[in-house]
Amino acid sequence: MPHITVNDIEIYYEIHGAGPPLLCIEGFTCNRLTWQEFIEPLSSSYQLILFDNRGSGQSSSPDTPYTIKMLAEDTAALLKELNLSKCFAIGHSMGGAILMQLCHTYPGLIRKGILANTFAKVPKRWNWHKDWIAKLIKVNVEKKLLIEGSLAWLYSEEFMNDPKKIQEAVKMIMDDPFPQPLSGLFGQMHALSEWDFRSHLHNIQTPMLIAAGDEDFAFPLFCAEELAEKIPHAELCVFQGQAHMILQERTEDVIKLMKDFFE
Repeated sequence: MPHITVNDIEIYYEIHGAGPPLLCIEGFTCNRLTWQEFIEPLSSSYQLILFDNRGSGQSSSPDTPYTIKMLAEDTAALLKELNLSKCFAIGHSMGGAILMQLCHTYPGLIRKGILANTFAKVPKRWNWHKDWIAKLIKVNVEKKLLIEGSLAWLYSEEFMNDPKKIQEAVKMIMDDPFPQPLSGLFGQMHALSEWDFRSHLHNIQTPMLIAAGDEDFAFPLFCAEELAEKIPHAELCVFQGQAHMILQERTEDVIKLMKDFFE
């Protein structure tokens, strides 16, 4: 699949399937492989648009501070170049922030959206964790140790009780064929640190489904509850016993949720 030049960077994208367009926006540090298990179940009903955000995967990673608005503008420019509008969309974590900004700046572009494990402003403890990770990187702590130290922020208690699953999660990240460059990591960190969308939530007119895990330590349930309360046309779906990575831990359930909501 090709790259497209937008906003002076190269964006890598893929299109799978046929039907109404469905935009999938992954989160912080992630790339389009986030959606790999979603392609086969959804591509018979939707035209899936997968892409790498600025700073990840095979897209450009300029060594400059990023903003959520900048990432949303990249996404809008990609859709314009592909001549796509009136998309369904799902955004996970930082991807949800991008999706909200997209709906705010371009009303009518998104038909319906799902905000999974996302937030209007990152909690203080996430910023603390982010700063801790940055300090460890600067003293050259081994990547595998950084990954192992972050798993408890991402996965459920049930997941963390299974050594095999932990091992597989570490291996998956270590074996990523498109590891994130530090310029992209720090750029995306900056975007999240300065993001505060709370005063704009009431302006989103796109129907939204808020999906969250009641064990999400990184972005606790109160983040999702705030979105559901302040976005006018929003409903909340809470995954019991689940944490931040519901796309991975509850893939089949999320796919069903998507089909039910978008249809």
